[in-house]
Amino acid sequence: SLFWHEPQFLRSYPYVPDLDVVPKKGGVYIYYRVYGGLSDVFYVGRALNLRQRIKGQMNNLKLMNGIKAAAKGKRYLAYAEIVL
Repeated sequence: SLFWHEPQFLRSYPYVPDLDVVPKKGGVYIYYRVYGGLSDVFYVGRALNLRQRIKGQMNNLKLMNGIKAAAKGKRYLAYAEIVL
C-alpha cells in the first residue's frame, strides 16, 4: 500500500520542494497544479529513493519549464512511500 504525505506547495520557479521531509524510501510522486477546483497532472514518477529522485528532477529542465509555462494555478508536489 501507499502512505501519502502532505503535498508540498511549490512557490516559484525554480520549483524547489523541502527535501528534508521527503523520505529516502521507495514510492511514487506527482507534480500537479490546482486551478478552479480542478487538478492537472504534469508528471508522475516512481523511485527507489524518493528524496534522491525528486532532487534529480529539479535538474530536469523540460519538466521545470513545462510546470512554469502551464496555465494559472498553484503548483504542488505529492509523494507517497511504499508500505509493505
